[in-house]
Amino acid sequence: MSYTRYPESSNQLTFYYQKSNIFNLVHVRTMYRAKMMLNDQKESMVDDYGMSSDEDDAFKIFIEDAVNDVLQIVLKMTYGVSDALVLNDSVAISSHTSVSNCYGVKVADEESFNENNLFSVDDGIKKYIQYHILASWYALTGLTDEEAKWSFKKDLARQDLITNRLFQLRKRQLT
Repeated sequence: MSYTRYPESSNQLTFYYQKSNIFNLVHVRTMYRAKMMLNDQKESMVDDYGMSSDEDDAFKIFIEDAVNDVLQIVLKMTYGVSDALVLNDSVAISSHTSVSNCYGVKVADEESFNENNLFSVDDGIKKYIQYHILASWYALTGLTDEEAKWSFKKDLARQDLITNRLFQLRKRQLT
């Protein structure tokens, strides 16, 4: 679960993702893919195409772009709050606990939101952010086939987020 309703008095939901967790997901995917790519000497291309901690500056740009994009998607089906972007911030998840180095979005909390739907929205946002970063990474490294594949997955995740996952949050308002 990567969302919180804390503090309850704020009437907002925060969907947040720790930078290190998203980086690790992207890192593993790019490293495994690069491991399968061989140069002329039959050596893996991990150094050239796998995202490592050395590429942290590019990763920061990619995750900020992804979060800005996902906010626009989420706002199509929900209501935003004044400080809707979470960019490398700490997120309070209880009165005693906060999570640092987070990226994400905040939206107005409708108390009737079904918890299962929130899990689904959370998963959809996370997938969109990952796919956006992967497409951006492969664009940067010049692997156009990989970029196209992840851009397609990102577009599918966007469509799924709007038509399936976020739509479920609107059902209460439609009845």
